[in-house]
Amino acid sequence: QVIEVMGRSAGWIAAGAALAKRRDDPNAAPHLIYLPEVAFTAEKFISDVQRILKKEKYCVVVVGEGLVDAEGNLWTAQWGAAQITCYDPTGAFKDQIGFPATQISCPCFGGDDLQTLYATSAAVGMTGAQDGMTFAVHTSVKGQAEPQVIV
Repeated sequence: QVIEVMGRSAGWIAAGAALAKRRDDPNAAPHLIYLPEVAFTAEKFISDVQRILKKEKYCVVVVGEGLVDAEGNLWTAQWGAAQITCYDPTGAFKDQIGFPATQISCPCFGGDDLQTLYATSAAVGMTGAQDGMTFAVHTSVKGQAEPQVIV
């Protein structure tokens, strides 16, 4: 089971999960917590899940909202600002992509060339014609492939 939690430009909910993890029972769920500020590799993720599954019958993973592209840049949804923003590995602003909906969330790269940036948006309490829609924008940036894992 993978639980994606929102983080609003940073993985603060995922970080909260890390802080709240029981120290008296280190094998309790969530077993793995991934923050968007830390570069992600599919190989390490698969290795981590396999390590947990050797000891447990299941593996619960908490994943913060946001993603790191193939070059190590952090892409985060800017809730309330109608955009996804990119920061380089030093934290310096690099780029932003605007969207026609205010509450943008859950960015991910996909498509055959991993250069399409997908994002969802919220509709509850919003009045815009495109609020609540899912968007796809072709970019010149290549994302990282998501790991193919059977848990």
